[in-house]
Amino acid sequence: IHLSASKGNYLSGGLVCASLQPMRPIPFKITYILGLDERSFPGELLQETLDLTQRSRRLGDINKIENMNYLFLETLMCSREKLYLSYVGQDLVKDESILPSSTWQQLHAYATSLMDQTALGLTAYPVTRIALDSANFSQTETDCLSMDWLVNFSPGDHQKYAARYEQLTTGLSKDNTQVVNQILSTDSQDADSSVNVSVQALAKFIENPVLSYLDQVGASSQLIEDQLNIEHEPFSLDGLSRHQLFDAAVSDYLEALNQQQPISLSDAIDEQYGHMSKQSQLPIHLFAELDKLYELDQHDSFKDLQTELKSLQPLSGPVVFGDGYNQTTPSQRLTAMSVVTSDHLFEINGSWEGLYTKDGQITHQVVVSSSSGRSNAWSKHLIKPFVYWCLAQLDEQVNIAEYFQLRVVFRDQVNSYTLKPWSTGEHSFTSKSQIKDYLAKLLVAFNQPSLVNLPFDAVSSLKVGVDGRDQVIPYLGPKSTAKSIHVFAYEPTELSDYEMAQIQKCYEEKATSWIESHSYYEMLQALALQFDAHALSTYRQRLLPLHVMAAGQLP
Repeated sequence: IHLSASKGNYLSGGLVCASLQPMRPIPFKITYILGLDERSFPGELLQETLDLTQRSRRLGDINKIENMNYLFLETLMCSREKLYLSYVGQDLVKDESILPSSTWQQLHAYATSLMDQTALGLTAYPVTRIALDSANFSQTETDCLSMDWLVNFSPGDHQKYAARYEQLTTGLSKDNTQVVNQILSTDSQDADSSVNVSVQALAKFIENPVLSYLDQVGASSQLIEDQLNIEHEPFSLDGLSRHQLFDAAVSDYLEALNQQQPISLSDAIDEQYGHMSKQSQLPIHLFAELDKLYELDQHDSFKDLQTELKSLQPLSGPVVFGDGYNQTTPSQRLTAMSVVTSDHLFEINGSWEGLYTKDGQITHQVVVSSSSGRSNAWSKHLIKPFVYWCLAQLDEQVNIAEYFQLRVVFRDQVNSYTLKPWSTGEHSFTSKSQIKDYLAKLLVAFNQPSLVNLPFDAVSSLKVGVDGRDQVIPYLGPKSTAKSIHVFAYEPTELSDYEMAQIQKCYEEKATSWIESHSYYEMLQALALQFDAHALSTYRQRLLPLHVMAAGQLP
């Protein structure tokens, strides 16, 4: 089934993803019902002491299990041509088998009773086992090469199909070989069409290709905790809630400042905490340990930001490229940015937020981070603003200042950056062709998922000694007494073998510590991560333009 990626009218065509209830009166041509394992469906009755229906039921009382079974029956009746019932039969974390739900088993037994078992040569209605890895067809019990639910034309799976083609066709019948050829030829045709890439996904790739790999192959970067382990009355504020609280509070503070109705950061924190506590499971105020941001409020950099923003006008909404999503009405909606490579046409989509203007020109962006700031100017919070800045340079409809100011508000300080075209003679990042070529190379690498561990943060540690060599890119001022300098200041050909070896060693140490510091990404522990044998070359290709803007001594 080939479905366009464009948006259409709800329930009038294409693909619809929804829970059982909103779909029940609508007949669908093909229906897929997922999650029919014993743990998920039809659910369980909670023993609530205040629920009197559990003590004495009456006609009309709603029972959750009976209600879900009825919705399941309605869905069956609405299926016009094909119906697929699916459940996950293996827990990879605990290495346990998971049984199908009682409802599924009843339906399977009924379907078996309607079969002519003698004519078909079957003892039960057939059940197809599907491998969890879409590229590993050999683990299934049936000929699944012709099964429509396994066809996936994503770039990641295309790479898997191509890599395993020879193995798949070995020992297969002629008909099955033709099926594999058809799959790969369809993938090849799909490769010539456009590939939609979000700025968020591209930024994650720049942060570390490993994180991008997990997303592109359909894996989860974190293991989801069982529902039984969720704390319904938490005694501490988790990291995500703390970030959302901080982000919303600072946004409210800046908005009030722009409206000339200033409030204190402490009041903004309390107001947002009260608002969020009514909508989610936050700990009571006594246990929340709220950071009232007193350190940030007194920091000179934050005071400078307040003064700076008073002369600016916040943009009424985000600048949206293509299908970028945002809950706020866009101030400007543009087409997706097209980047053509030798094999693909990429369409970059995204929603650029936190913008400020002066005299009708976009001059500033404010990004909020709940982490602590560092004296080191290199931060992953630069990535998305930099990618959006590149898109703005390529789109003539965006009126952006030549010297674009980026302000990152941390929990204890504000870091300032200037994004601008630059040139040092030997190297430059000024023309549209250079920016587009940079994005093209980035997208080609993005479209080839790999397990190379190349953390963004490690770049700031790649330094060599100062020994009188001329800086190709200025990183130190003429009066600097520093004994070390960033490796990007010199051409790779000017570095000795010893320096190259030390740079590679430093990178590998930082890559190893990155895994340790991201232990909460439990899936990383199961992957055979690799080092980049030419880390310096890869870093220069992907991060040099941004690093020079952030840390270089440009005129």
